[in-house]
Amino acid sequence: KVWSLNAINALSRQVDRRGRVDEYYPFEESYPAASFGLYAATKVLLHWQTHTPELLEGVNWTGLKRLAQALAKRTEPQASNQFAIGVAALAMAVQLPKLELSWTDVAPVADIFFALQREEGWFPEYGGPDFGYLAVTLDALADYYDVTQEQRALDAANKAIDFLFSLVGVDGQLPWTL
Repeated sequence: KVWSLNAINALSRQVDRRGRVDEYYPFEESYPAASFGLYAATKVLLHWQTHTPELLEGVNWTGLKRLAQALAKRTEPQASNQFAIGVAALAMAVQLPKLELSWTDVAPVADIFFALQREEGWFPEYGGPDFGYLAVTLDALADYYDVTQEQRALDAANKAIDFLFSLVGVDGQLPWTL
């Protein structure tokens, strides 16, 4: 628990005044670092909120609040798995009052994400489907649904699973080229 608290606080300290974080290079303002960082932190914080609320007293909320509020103003339509993680993180962040994020902040970003799903069921990764990253997107959709209970998340996940299933050969395997 101490390690987790220290990791969350380290993330909070790395958030700049504008709510951005760098992944590797200074001033890169990495969307993946922001989305995956907030996702991991909010997932742990929600667990603590339910099971060990006393741990929340040691959290440095300042940077996390800036991170959540800045992420609610960003999209990543070229890399849907990253965007899905960001949207799931924002949905979880709404459940943490100290982050001061409301559903009205998150809903427009979520709408943009859900509109990305193609008719066949996949979400775009730099112009086309990617089956590994679609698994990440499915995981994020499950977390989003767990928090929001929105039917569109379940529908999107089922459509993505149907897409994957349509590619399974008669031998029960995905083609090796995928």
